[in-house]
Amino acid sequence: MQRRTLGRSATRLMVCSGLAAVGALLLGGCNTTYTVDVTNRMSVPITAWLSQDRLVDEPVRLVTTRLAPGQSAALGPVAAPWTDPMRLYVVQADEAGLPPSKFYVRRGYQRIEVTADGDATYGSPRFTVIPD
Repeated sequence: MQRRTLGRSATRLMVCSGLAAVGALLLGGCNTTYTVDVTNRMSVPITAWLSQDRLVDEPVRLVTTRLAPGQSAALGPVAAPWTDPMRLYVVQADEAGLPPSKFYVRRGYQRIEVTADGDATYGSPRFTVIPD
């Protein structure tokens, strides 16, 4: 009787492990779509891009645009694996030596306004999410 219980437990364990492995493989292949509508509220032109921050390799720049003051543009839709976070990078277009400001974007559609943090002309870009 004891042997029969041990056999059923081992079988259950194997079945559950197999189902978990299949589920992990199926989820690993899923892609998520990102679209970001960016508006430049700074008084200088900006360059904005979406970057896929991969878990193992270097980030990949997927789509780039240059925005004049007051201009808007849609970045995307782009697809990426759900395991890789997506970031919006922004830098003043005419200031090549400045490091970009970064903002993690959520899946789906998102509207973001970029404003200057500080002086109207200079300063780090600041991100404001506009609710749907």
